[in-house]
Amino acid sequence: MTTSKKDRITLVGIEEITGSITDYTSFNTEISPLSLSMISIFDNLQSGGSWNWLSQYTMAESLGMGAIQWNLSPVTGTLNAFSAGTYDTQLAAIGAAINSFSGTVYIRICGEFNGTWQTFGNGNETAAQFIAGWQHVVTKLKLANTNHNAKYVWEPYSGWTMGWGAVVDPTTWYPGNTYVDVLGLDVYWNDAAFPGPYSPYGMKVPGDIASMRAAAGNANMPVCFPECGCDENAALSTISPPGKAGWITDLLAIAFADPNFIYLCWWNEVHGAYDYSLSSSGTNSASVAAFVAGVKTLMILPATPEQIYQESLKTDPHYSYTDTSLRIPRRRR
Repeated sequence: MTTSKKDRITLVGIEEITGSITDYTSFNTEISPLSLSMISIFDNLQSGGSWNWLSQYTMAESLGMGAIQWNLSPVTGTLNAFSAGTYDTQLAAIGAAINSFSGTVYIRICGEFNGTWQTFGNGNETAAQFIAGWQHVVTKLKLANTNHNAKYVWEPYSGWTMGWGAVVDPTTWYPGNTYVDVLGLDVYWNDAAFPGPYSPYGMKVPGDIASMRAAAGNANMPVCFPECGCDENAALSTISPPGKAGWITDLLAIAFADPNFIYLCWWNEVHGAYDYSLSSSGTNSASVAAFVAGVKTLMILPATPEQIYQESLKTDPHYSYTDTSLRIPRRRR
């Protein structure tokens, strides 16, 4: 079997607030012959994750997906509010719910906490308070997740290493490797005034990833793009290759160049004035073609749910890799 130089599976998902089977199958049609290997859903930490999980995880099972990204944040208030144990019952319910899915669940807690637009993190609590809340939440989720099929994603918004003023350096907010399995980076392009990953594009995202790994003290820690998206915008004519297709090509090249990149989720919606949908220029657009071409370099096809599960074990310290064709782990003695 011929594989990419990465010799491993990379998960590719779709990001929609309340996606339906029609949304997912339509996206699969757009990116044929590829198919989604994960979905991304949003829920409320304070309610015990009761909004979308049941319908979405059963959909993922029915579509044969091997992974889910579950985005969990407070609807209001800070992450530190969880430290006192007030929401431990809700956290136990979330941890138990993860057991119901047969694949791997990547838990994003308080994504984009280093921005200026959340009720938690930057501007709302100190780094020490955020860390205390994170550690408490993860500890309680792990206790209830008896199937041990959850991975925890620490996820700032990109741009700090190039001095973008709407985000702060998140590295002092890192909760520690005991509480984090994967480093995530949200990456967008909106317009010239909102520089995102972005100018010079090829420097910012790798710089942010290196900064996160330095905070973790692990140059090989797995990374992902929990959210990524690009608006159609004239300013994209300045990059090479130009346009939305060029931005996608650049982003996926960065992922391909990183041997420990494990997944991405494309934000496939119109968000306010910005159209991030992959087919914003039409279903057969260059953007779709660039996405398919880039993702093909990242994936071993076909990827079965079992292979995806085995790949997720790369963040488990009790496993090591001996089979480099699929990186199927063998137990350490």
